[in-house]
Amino acid sequence: MNRSHRLPAPGPWELQLLQALVDEPTMADVAARIGRSERHTRRLVRTLTEKLGVKHPRAAVALGVDRGWIEPPHGRCQLPR
Repeated sequence: MNRSHRLPAPGPWELQLLQALVDEPTMADVAARIGRSERHTRRLVRTLTEKLGVKHPRAAVALGVDRGWIEPPHGRCQLPR
């Protein structure tokens, strides 16, 4: 069985983080939206990608959209730098 099939849904803060990754143009904007420093936000993103078993935030966003956990991007999706 593929590991992704066994994943529990992310918690509320993780969903907020995933949605911010979709909606905000920069990591600084993501950090401001969730009320954390940019450095801490990068750590949270890394922790979340590890938890979801993916290697990149884009893969985490794709998984979140695919599973219906978060709203898909409107227009072109460009993850924060």
